[in-house]
Amino acid sequence: MTASDLRQKFLQGETTALNFNHPNIVKLVGIAVQSYPIMIVMEYVPGGSLLNHLRKSKNALPVMKLLKMSLDAASGMSYLEMKNCIHRDLAARNCLITDDGQLKIADFGMSREEHIYELSDKRGQIPIKWTAPEALRTGRYTIKCDVWSYGVLLWEIFTFGDVPYRNWSNQQTRDMIESGYRLPAPDLMPLWLRTLMNRCWSEEPEKRPSFADISSEIKLPNANSFTPNLRRSADAHQQNKSTNNNDNNNHTTDNNNTNSSIDSSSNDNNPMNSSSNNSRLAISVKDKRIREN
Repeated sequence: MTASDLRQKFLQGETTALNFNHPNIVKLVGIAVQSYPIMIVMEYVPGGSLLNHLRKSKNALPVMKLLKMSLDAASGMSYLEMKNCIHRDLAARNCLITDDGQLKIADFGMSREEHIYELSDKRGQIPIKWTAPEALRTGRYTIKCDVWSYGVLLWEIFTFGDVPYRNWSNQQTRDMIESGYRLPAPDLMPLWLRTLMNRCWSEEPEKRPSFADISSEIKLPNANSFTPNLRRSADAHQQNKSTNNNDNNNHTTDNNNTNSSIDSSSNDNNPMNSSSNNSRLAISVKDKRIREN
């Protein structure tokens, strides 16, 4: 594949995102292609990445807000599902959060508007610990692979941004998943959501729920019905945290995130993590210097 072909493939994916219009999807405003690097103008989301938000704000995040984030992500992905778009890199690091707590799905650098997408080069970017086992085996992606990744996203949300399979290498993770291992449910996660999360991790893709089904199953209870059981869980969780201040729960995270993918791109340069509140747009400079294979 030539450099021109790669450039065209990248622009095709970004152009697709220009047509997206949903409150839980980051809006792509425009693309400047006249020179390198290619400039992408996107909606400015002042709260920054969901991953950082979870880690910084965990002591102030009630379970109700975690449920709302889960529903926002499912709603955004349901929209992409309706558009026959496969994201391929759904994770907390690729979601943004507004000042009022609304989650928006971002980073469509790996997305494709297809029912099935097959990697042309198996050496490409693959976030191992978020990727469905069938995609790792075959390089073929469907929307059901995104459903698997959504299950990992749920786990991230309810662990306040912990690293999945923290102490395992990529190969160990693959081997354990193939043998039937699944991440344990977080303490704060309601039982019904644990069941839904595990359905997202069904070995057979056709047994995983659609995002439309997920969106309909996640319901936000009112404060009165929500409080008794989950608040006790939240209080117990906070008590456990306070008695283990010297353990390894503090996230020294950047290296872990880097090790969680093969040749995965860093999100530290995401312009939407900017602290400026004066601008409503962020210019994402995606340096897509395309090289000959």
